[in-house]
Amino acid sequence: MTEKSSRYLTPAWNVRVVEDVVFGQARTVDGQIETLRLDVYLPEDDPQPLRPAILWFHGGGFRPGNDKRQVYIPQFANAFASRGYVGIAPDYRVRADPEPDMAGAVRDAVADARMAFNWVRAHSHDYGIDPNRLVLAGGSAGGMTVLNLCHEASQPLDRRRDGVFAILDMWGSPDRPYRLFDRVNPNSPPTLLIHGTADALVPYQCSYDLSAELTQAGVDNVLLTLPDAPHTPLMHMERIVATMERFLYDRID
Repeated sequence: MTEKSSRYLTPAWNVRVVEDVVFGQARTVDGQIETLRLDVYLPEDDPQPLRPAILWFHGGGFRPGNDKRQVYIPQFANAFASRGYVGIAPDYRVRADPEPDMAGAVRDAVADARMAFNWVRAHSHDYGIDPNRLVLAGGSAGGMTVLNLCHEASQPLDRRRDGVFAILDMWGSPDRPYRLFDRVNPNSPPTLLIHGTADALVPYQCSYDLSAELTQAGVDNVLLTLPDAPHTPLMHMERIVATMERFLYDRID
């Protein structure tokens, strides 16, 4: 039985969480230095020396009130760590009022996400992570952050060079004010978009349109449409986890 055939599809491990690991510092919009931290979710007693890892970025509209322990982030991180992935849940800079400079708020979040991504690659062996099998995932503002990190024209991600084999975007496909890119990155990793049609905060149309753009650019993508589901549709958690599970399993080496 191969490693892949025995892993990733069913929970098999208890999960140990290492909390508040410092991964960097950044200056806030009001000039203060903020220390940025992340939580690490590890499959306990897993004999595999190197595991794929998923970076989970929280939502919250780029405002205070949510952080790396936003309710669904530990749910997803625990679910997938129990299946053999290492989970990484980073914080990033937010603003009390991002509206006057939303592009700046998004750029700060993307810069911090890139810092966390680079930290994971640099410290991969400390946590038994395979740096060539990484996933970027985010919900709402976290999804916007991940997609901007991937597609930003000045530093786009390359699925082979950067070791990212998938992106998971949960109800966070960015509309124009939240986009740092004009065109999608044709070297983007395969992307799963998850969105409810009754989302009143981030329109479902944004994911529908982004899926079409990715398809036009030749990027492998899947859009999971949740009929009549609102923003952050946790009532569909079982279906969402099952869809993510299969999407990743079909694309991991």
